Amino acid sequence: MEKLNKFKLLQNRIYYNLFVENFNKTIDFKFEKNIFRWHLIEQIIKIKNFENYLEIGCDDDLLFSKIKIQHKIGVDPSCGGNVRLTSDDFFNINKEKFILLL
Repeated sequence: MEKLNKFKLLQNRIYYNLFVENFNKTIDFKFEKNIFRWHLIEQIIKIKNFENYLEIGCDDDLLFSKIKIQHKIGVDPSCGGNVRLTSDDFFNINKEKFILLL
């Protein structure tokens, strides 16, 4: 991390407080205690009736292999998933639109 002088640090804090969204409130989700990411993704797939699933960066298939859906694409240049490309190469080849879940 770069070393900032006191003026630059103050300038960054002011900029952050003015222009960057502050999350000083808690988000109140009622999740179960022992829920996993793949459970959440499968719930979203079920609620939204998605038929396709795209995962970028499937290293070791920790999540990709657990998702049960009709069509799924896993992109990773080295291991995991079912497509051996970088994400840039994949999106240059595939001009389809994808719904992004964060």
